Amino acid sequence: MFNIIFKSRKVKDDFNRYLGILSKAKQREIINRLVRNPYPTPPPNGDIGTVEKKGIFYCYEITGGDRLIYEIWKKEKTIFIRFVGRHDGEIAFFRKYSKKR
Repeated sequence: MFNIIFKSRKVKDDFNRYLGILSKAKQREIINRLVRNPYPTPPPNGDIGTVEKKGIFYCYEITGGDRLIYEIWKKEKTIFIRFVGRHDGEIAFFRKYSKKR
């Protein structure tokens, strides 16, 4: 199982805020997915829940417009959550970090 850590307190607060609007079952599904198998796989039901690899990052579509962007640190068995927010924020995130690579 993987541990979950956050880039900042703001990212952690955003994560908790986004989870808070979802049902308890959906919250458990997201957490279980991250700690058990954070790698890209087909979504369990429909398009929601898709995990895509985008460069060194993974993008988890947690709802229709909400995204969770993270890195997987294999040696440490850790998920490092970098961004939680809407799809337009995802675009800005990738613009910012693709320039540095």
